[in-house]
Amino acid sequence: GGIEVLRLLDDDAVYRVLESRTAQLFKGIGGLVEDRSLPIQLQRAGSMFSIIFSDHPVLNFQDSKRIDTERFAKFFHLLLENGVYLPPSSVDAACVSAAHTAQEIDDTIEMVEHAFKRVF
Repeated sequence: GGIEVLRLLDDDAVYRVLESRTAQLFKGIGGLVEDRSLPIQLQRAGSMFSIIFSDHPVLNFQDSKRIDTERFAKFFHLLLENGVYLPPSSVDAACVSAAHTAQEIDDTIEMVEHAFKRVF
């Protein structure tokens, strides 16, 4: 099984799908954050990402102590109740999978929008 996974990952198509889906997600969430001027930092490396409830970039431990963990917890649970599974801490990375469809990404953006409305 492991050898088959490595063979499949050697195909650039998998990485193009990952990049496309992650870009789709970030474009949607980024638009929500920007349109509402929300105090949120979006961070991304490839298909790994985090949604940080802070009005400033988090660059070190001191910055991380000012993250709004209570608001993130509400956001996390609202998404969880609607089938969107993120790490329970905004400083942990979530990941988009090659198995996620474009429709699932759109559905996730919609759930994030509803959660933002309830949290903010």
